[in-house]
Amino acid sequence: MLLQVKDAEEELLKLYYPNGITIYWPKIYKYEFLNLVYEEVFGSKGCIYEFPGKVDISPGDVVIDGGACEGLFSLYCLSKGASVISIEPNPVVANALKRTLEPWIEKGKAIVVERLLGSKAGEMDLIVDPTNAGSSSIVDGWVTGSSVKVPVITLDQLIKELNLSRVDFAKLDVEGAEREVVKGARATIDEFQPKWAVAGYHLPDDYYVLIKLLKNMYHYYKVDLRETVLRYDKGKTPPFVRPLVIFAWK
Repeated sequence: MLLQVKDAEEELLKLYYPNGITIYWPKIYKYEFLNLVYEEVFGSKGCIYEFPGKVDISPGDVVIDGGACEGLFSLYCLSKGASVISIEPNPVVANALKRTLEPWIEKGKAIVVERLLGSKAGEMDLIVDPTNAGSSSIVDGWVTGSSVKVPVITLDQLIKELNLSRVDFAKLDVEGAEREVVKGARATIDEFQPKWAVAGYHLPDDYYVLIKLLKNMYHYYKVDLRETVLRYDKGKTPPFVRPLVIFAWK
């Protein structure tokens, strides 16, 4: 599905996908895994972060893209007429993301935030997997690679900092840190009750912990799944079925 790769700038490649979709990507990272991401977002089965009729992106929505990485989901949101806050802590990937979203940034439809979402503000080490930069994580033992120190902000703090008057949809796919992000979103949930699409397969107890967190913060959230995956954690736990994405809506 990747149609063409070209040198774009000294440090960036330009990747061409069907339907005129193009992204920039750092030359220092492998890009082959992005074919799978493209299929997850723009594939024939529909975007994995939407649950038709329950958790959809609508024109005019303000979307939080937590773990934006290459920006394909951000581009998907923009194609549906939404505005997007794209959050990516890896400074190298964030630089490429800014180039990808530059036309929409100039129009005021997209913002790239080069920080890590968490349960409290501070600073943390992000471990970067050079073979799959999309798997970079703060979770101990999740990946092996070099580390980069990144600033941490809560979703509540970010919403206040950006002075957002609405948040309609929040997508989180942050390699095992989803629960920490939700913990830092209480005020956002209290004020906006956004729809949620949260990756639920990274940690063995994500299904229970994430649903409990969301329901505790807003009792009236409805929760459902679209599909499950068989996950194996490199010998840490036996393989078992987990939800791919947990959806919540009011």
